[in-house]
Amino acid sequence: MKHRLKKINRGIVLAVILIIGLTIYIICDYSKFKKETPLIEQTLTDYITEFSEATVTPEKYQKLNAVYSDEDSAALTNKLYGIIDNYWTINNYNNNDWGLTKSETKGEIDSFVKHKERGFIKEVSVDMNKFIVKKDGPNSALVIVSYNLSCIGNQDARMLFPNDHYYYDEEHFDDEPPKQTNALYKHTNEMHSEIKLYRTKDGWKIYDAWTYSNFTHSRKLNDTENS
Repeated sequence: MKHRLKKINRGIVLAVILIIGLTIYIICDYSKFKKETPLIEQTLTDYITEFSEATVTPEKYQKLNAVYSDEDSAALTNKLYGIIDNYWTINNYNNNDWGLTKSETKGEIDSFVKHKERGFIKEVSVDMNKFIVKKDGPNSALVIVSYNLSCIGNQDARMLFPNDHYYYDEEHFDDEPPKQTNALYKHTNEMHSEIKLYRTKDGWKIYDAWTYSNFTHSRKLNDTENS
């Protein structure tokens, strides 16, 4: 009987030690994650801003019906691919069914660059509004981010979002936009993204992202704004 009790007691002690060890690990891991939250937010701010600004149309193509040369198209693709390679990684853990992976995001870039009639964009601005950062498993984070993305371009401007591209339809304009014109419009988008990141040896990297526009509005710039 004493021998059996000794075995039981030893089992209980080991279980308690394991529970305490696991609890300490979870607390330390969560504490480390909370400390890294500002870094995660800054990473996404840098990515969204850098990617959006990279879609500004080169000055020589800021005119009606301009068509990129093959050389300049390849340069734009390489530029955007470089941003993706810097901020993204490949990870098959816990992907969203509706999100895009690294390779799928590059596919959206290919589709955007090959689209010859995409208008032009002279200026882009990004205003980050809100971050909700959650732990999403071992070394993984889920971030829900809201931000305003606006651009100045012609009425046919096609904006490349961080993992999708968007065409401004007539329903988004104050007035029906004139066709075949270089008139400038300000296109404003209320953006929402669900982005998953993984902690790598090189820092936090995106591996899955889903972005949509909750509100889109376009208005023609007046003479003062155009000057």
